[in-house]
Amino acid sequence: MKKRRMIALLALSLLLGLEGCGSKSDVASSNEVSTAAASTVEVSTTEVSTTEVSTTEASTVETSTVEVTTVGDNTEATTQVNLSEVDPVYDDVPIEGTPGAGDAGVKNESGIRSIVCVEDAMFWKNTRYAITFSEQATAERIITGRVHFGDTETFDEKNTLQLNPETAAKIEALYEKYQMWRWDGFDMFIQVTDGVTMNLTIEFNDGKKLNVKGYMVYPRGFKEFYAELEEILDFPEAETE
Repeated sequence: MKKRRMIALLALSLLLGLEGCGSKSDVASSNEVSTAAASTVEVSTTEVSTTEVSTTEASTVETSTVEVTTVGDNTEATTQVNLSEVDPVYDDVPIEGTPGAGDAGVKNESGIRSIVCVEDAMFWKNTRYAITFSEQATAERIITGRVHFGDTETFDEKNTLQLNPETAAKIEALYEKYQMWRWDGFDMFIQVTDGVTMNLTIEFNDGKKLNVKGYMVYPRGFKEFYAELEEILDFPEAETE
């Protein structure tokens, strides 16, 4: 009888021990599930942050335009022009006129024949570069030319510089460097007095022309082009009337 009791107690102990193991295993599984859930929360938080950054970038793009009023034949319209295309002297003055043609502008497909660039400042010395190019009849295209500097349209020899092939090629290369075809048809101004007017005309060998005008607002990149042009020419101070 005692032996039977002992055997029964042993069996009961074994059974209780197995149930305890099962409980521990269930707790461990629950912990693993909780950890995985926490990881999922962390991933979701990261995704929310990414969305916030994207929203910020979008708002930056939206503010990179400027309002331009275009006046036509008895019509007036307001358009948004990307600031990468215009360079106003004053940021808080309304801009009027016509922006450049962008990618639809005149490309240099036949070589440049002439460049006339005029900077007209009302109460101080004006600057006028008139550059003409010529090609030599050789197997390789070699361009030379001359540039007239001064504030008049008369070609005075003392204000004229002959261009060697290297200098002429550097000047022509500026057209591609500054993507000047994007400026084609640019004609913009702001309503201020005593400002500076810029006129640029480029004629190509195939007869096409690029015309640019600006009063206190210029195509983006024009100031850099003008500064590099003067650096290439390194023209001596000319006598002006």
